[in-house]
Amino acid sequence: MKSLGLNMPMSRIRPRFTCCYLLPAVVSLLLVGMSDGFAQTPPMPPTLSSMQVVERSWNGVVVRMLKGALRVRLAPGCGQSAADVERAVPGVTVVGRYLLPHEVTDDVQSRFARVDDARWLDRRRAEDILVRTFDVIYNDDRSPLEMAQYLITKVPEVDYAEPWYVDEVHVGPNDPRLGEQPAFDVVRGPQAWQIFRGDSSVIIGISDSGVDPNHPDLAPNIAVRREEVPDNGVDDDGNGYVDDYSGYNFTGSMDDTKPGDASSRQSHGTEVSGMAAARTDNGIGIAATGFTSKFFPIKVQPRNSSGVLYGYHSLLYAARTRIPVLNCSWGSPKPYSPIEQALVDYAIANNVVLVASGGNRGNSLQERNYPSAYDGVLGVAESNSSDVVVSSSGLGASVGIIAPSNGSLTTTGFGVEAYATANGTSFASPMVAGMCAVLRARFPQLTARQIYALAKRCAVDVRSQNRSRAQGLPRRMDMLLAVTIDPTVVVALECDRAALVDAAGRALLAAPADGRYHVQFRIENALLAAANNVRVELTTLDDAGWEVSWGDSVSTVAMLNGGATYLQHATWFTAAKRSSLPLVVMATITADGADTVERVLVFDPVSDFYIVENEAMAIGVSSRAAIGSYSAPVNAIGPGVFRKPDEVLVSQCGLVAVANSTQGSRALTYNFDASDFRPVDVTYEPGRLRLVVDDSAAAAADRTNVRIDMTWSFPRSTVPLATIDVVLTNTTEADVVDMGAGVIMDWDVGSGGQQNVSEPAPGAIPDVADNSGTAMQSFWRRGFTTAIVAGVATTDPEARAQNGAGPLPNVAGPPLTASLLNDLFTRGTTMQPTGAGDLAGLHGVLFQGTTPPGGQRRFTIIIALGTTVAEASQRVFNHLLPTSVGNIDEHLPTLKVTPIPAQQYATLTGTHHGAEYTIIDVRGVVVKRGIASDERTIIDLRTLPAGVYQAVVTHGLHGTTTGHIVVFE
Repeated sequence: MKSLGLNMPMSRIRPRFTCCYLLPAVVSLLLVGMSDGFAQTPPMPPTLSSMQVVERSWNGVVVRMLKGALRVRLAPGCGQSAADVERAVPGVTVVGRYLLPHEVTDDVQSRFARVDDARWLDRRRAEDILVRTFDVIYNDDRSPLEMAQYLITKVPEVDYAEPWYVDEVHVGPNDPRLGEQPAFDVVRGPQAWQIFRGDSSVIIGISDSGVDPNHPDLAPNIAVRREEVPDNGVDDDGNGYVDDYSGYNFTGSMDDTKPGDASSRQSHGTEVSGMAAARTDNGIGIAATGFTSKFFPIKVQPRNSSGVLYGYHSLLYAARTRIPVLNCSWGSPKPYSPIEQALVDYAIANNVVLVASGGNRGNSLQERNYPSAYDGVLGVAESNSSDVVVSSSGLGASVGIIAPSNGSLTTTGFGVEAYATANGTSFASPMVAGMCAVLRARFPQLTARQIYALAKRCAVDVRSQNRSRAQGLPRRMDMLLAVTIDPTVVVALECDRAALVDAAGRALLAAPADGRYHVQFRIENALLAAANNVRVELTTLDDAGWEVSWGDSVSTVAMLNGGATYLQHATWFTAAKRSSLPLVVMATITADGADTVERVLVFDPVSDFYIVENEAMAIGVSSRAAIGSYSAPVNAIGPGVFRKPDEVLVSQCGLVAVANSTQGSRALTYNFDASDFRPVDVTYEPGRLRLVVDDSAAAAADRTNVRIDMTWSFPRSTVPLATIDVVLTNTTEADVVDMGAGVIMDWDVGSGGQQNVSEPAPGAIPDVADNSGTAMQSFWRRGFTTAIVAGVATTDPEARAQNGAGPLPNVAGPPLTASLLNDLFTRGTTMQPTGAGDLAGLHGVLFQGTTPPGGQRRFTIIIALGTTVAEASQRVFNHLLPTSVGNIDEHLPTLKVTPIPAQQYATLTGTHHGAEYTIIDVRGVVVKRGIASDERTIIDLRTLPAGVYQAVVTHGLHGTTTGHIVVFE
């Protein structure tokens, strides 16, 4: 009935990278050039070639990942070497890394001169991430998602982990030939070449399946590294890659081929290369947009495989070897990766223009294809020679420009002069990459980011040819406009780094379903002319089931200087309802005398669950007072009650409240959106959550009109004990009778929670005489080393603990009606199961009698975990009545408290003049303090409710002594 979804947040971040990605022999990866203690060819466990690709469903698409392999980032201060990773995570083998520590930017003058340059800051952040990032393999039955989660939650040294995703090439259907190369007439290529044809010194990296090096229309245009000696097994030019003379092969260990052999009989890379850089004006074959530009093949797809394994490693290669333009005709829709974005940032910071295909899954605006959807990557959509966007082409946030490649001719075959018709965004992308290479030669003073902006700026509007898809449609490339424009006099505005944040601009980790969302983004004027009266307006493009009201949707800037100037602005909206699908927003950017720019922004739903955690356990609490469940959609869950590293102990649970013997509200409805509670106020940090709710969403007849203020926290950072301090307030103008609240918890020790046992846990309660406001219940299962003790404590004399357990249907419903809730709150501690089964517990308090308007009642819910009931009980006992505070000096007099029980006064014996005394209730709240008069001090107890208290006396620097006071009326 219960399942482990392993959806704990995978986060924590940091920047820095260096490709010692030296030739992965993954999993028998050959790591060449690693300088942090590795031999040139370190022995490895299973080889990558023996690993399998596993598939998982994510947001309606199938995501592929390499079984037994991960990307892992160490936490700051936990090391920067492969040895540090393997020491922190036994059983894990590092097979590659990204950036070496000595490659991190450390130019003091540059640092101070460019402190306001956001692109420079992007580089530093990326470097900080990548210097601590490694590719690893592991021998374990866990899936990549499970293993990544295990490392994040179990190993403090691991800052972040994610699967090694397998991308796909973006090939379209092999339609009949529609013409030789109609695209060039559309983009005015012949006219552009009359003005400028590029330069052979500008190299286009082709990150793909490899190339046919003997094709007569390609062979003359393959670039070579003169300083490298081919096939000698030595990194002659010292760039970190062995034998990369006329190409580089990341898949050598899988194909049993040499590191410098980028040849392939798979035609995709050959076809892509022809679109960007076939030899042009040579009297044979076809032309290419790059004209005189040359290309450098980088093989990232293993032989006889449809999966691209080393695509992102090629970004690092391009950055380290300063390839001016890199084409990536591959990718996939999948979760956003901060590691991959860091690789993108690092490549751009090293002046690489990144161009990528936008995918062939059609116009789903919610879907993002990566890498084309990463900030700074020029994603390309596909159209035909009539400027009609192909129905299969990706759009939205995945693309920034269109190329009319559909039906054009390109190179194919192996060892012969062969050509084929190209269809798919895989071939639109190299058309744009070739143009970018020409622009790099035409305007050598421009940075990679400026070439990116110029390419988008020099494009034409084709919305009239695509009326059904006009919203958010990018412009189509125009080569003539690109080579004739003066980049010093035009404005090129861009909006990126869009994210949902809180009011303070911090990353939004969770948010109420119907709360306020702040949108933070960055505006850039990438070219050289200043932009005046810049205006950015956000509007909803596809609500996907959200109900959004924009409260402040416009940002304005009087002037935005040209060049590397970035500004951040924030707008906000409220969502009366949110969907499990992403929200698609249009950013429309205008400025005086500048073309209007539209940018599609996509925001995944932020979880409604706040993760409250310490080092030992975590609890997921929604803004609607539900406690998480792994059976809910991925974007709507929390960890329930989670014993670290990997044990989920509840299914869906939540807050319940009763009043007047007839009204009752609940969050436990097996439907989060149907909770009766709505957030009034939320204050959150990972170790503490204050959530204030009312039951305004309940049916009028069920509504208690009680405001419930809950503070979830952990008294100690390493102890698996959580407390929920609860304050109930009567918000009506009339008395409320028998007001109560608590949580219903579907406890599950072991998979599915079957055969659980529950019984009272008296050992968790100190000797408190007849304290009816405190009760504890245990849950355990024979053969398992986890036990739970949960219950309530209060000093309110009218409180009656409602703490018990029973079969799940009897306690949690459904339907959990107001009548059933009120019945449950009359059971006290008598509700006990008669045998083992799938059990749920009620942990709450009923305040008998009348609570006046504005009146408040207080109690604490306590949840403790242990390997046995006795261990969990002891933790509760220690929390309710700690045995000591501070350091106890054995030479100090013993503190005695008389009488026990006390009524109006108590005497503390063992104090001395000037000693400070403190009286603490069972919730750890200080209720009284003062200064002792002599060795016998009398304490006035008349203002304290009946209950058990701890007396703590501080004797200056000598330490403390403690005693217990039992107060009776």
